[in-house]
Parts: sequence; structure tokens; C-alpha cells
Amino acid sequence: MSPPTTATPAESTRRFNIVSGYLPGILGRTVAMHLDYYSGPDFQWGVEFEAGLAKSLSAFIPRLDNPINAAWSAVEEHATSGKLDIVGVIFIDGENLNNPDSVPGSIANLKAYIVDESVRGFGLGRKLLDAAMAFVREKGFSECRLWTVKSLAVARRMYEAAGFRAVTEEFSDRYGEGAWVVEYRWQREDEGASGQHEVESTGK
Repeated sequence: MSPPTTATPAESTRRFNIVSGYLPGILGRTVAMHLDYYSGPDFQWGVEFEAGLAKSLSAFIPRLDNPINAAWSAVEEHATSGKLDIVGVIFIDGENLNNPDSVPGSIANLKAYIVDESVRGFGLGRKLLDAAMAFVREKGFSECRLWTVKSLAVARRMYEAAGFRAVTEEFSDRYGEGAWVVEYRWQREDEGASGQHEVESTGK
């Protein structure tokens, strides 16, 4: 995510809203925004990444009717046509099906969070993250987890400002071109705490 920039007169008239729940096209736009970024020269992630993300979201989106799962979209409304474009997304998976030992509703997973390159600098990333974390608190989750690429320094600062702390990092080459990834966790009992935490490092 890029730092905020001063809007031009044309940019200042753009209209954005944060919308919760399923929206038509949310799966396709989420995959497309991720590919626009991660298929570029910095990562060069291709078919394995696209197929894996699409498979994960295809399994998750039908579960949005469960009240411990949620999605938010940053939507741009075009004044002349009334058309709505999804320009950012964030998801909370509260069922934690990948960890059968956990109790549904106790650990939330934040996933597929991204803002389109064309609208960075409007504060939409912060608004999406704020909406997701308000949901985590409201539903009483004790913990929220996410994975992010280590080189995404701006995103990592946002997570840390929201109360997440890095707990482990590892080298991943599952999508071809390798990258260091970091797991972050937010814990309810840590809110308001400060200080440095040791990060476990694994991998190559």
C-alpha cells in the first residue's frame, strides 16, 4: 500500500463506500486485484497462486451466511452511470476449518485483504481493516491471525498499529518465486500492551 497522497480536484470528487457482505463479482475482483499485484515483477506468481486463491475463496464465500464469517468491499460509485466497482476487499473467516482443534468463533482468520492500485492513498485500506477488526471485537474472538509478505512494509505497519504482533516468519516458494512471509496475531488480552516481541524464523 502506498502512503497517502494529495488528491487532485478530479480525484476529490470520487465517491467510495465500505459495504459489508456478499456482492456480485466479489470473488472475481478479489482474484483479479491480487493477480494485478502479485503477478508483477516483484513476485511473478502465476497459475498456482491464481488457482489456489480462487479455490480458497470459492470454498469460503458460500459460508458468508454464517454470522461468524464476514466480508467487506471498498466500492467506488460512478456518479454519471451509477455503476459500482469493487476496489478493495477484506474477509474474516471465523470458523477456522483448517484447525479442527479450535472452537469455531474463538480464532478469526483475516484473509485476501487488498486494495486496488488505482485507489491507494484514499484511506480505504485503513477503513477496511477497521471494519474487520470491529467485527472481530464485536463477535468476541479471542484471537485473529493473518499471513502477509514480509516485504510489504506499509501493510505490516498497518497491522501493527491495529494491535497485531509478528509471531513467526518463514520462506515460502509454494507459488514459484519465493518470498519471506510473516504470521501476525492479534490477541484480545494484548490490547493496549506495548513492547517488542521475539519473532520465530524458520525456512531457508
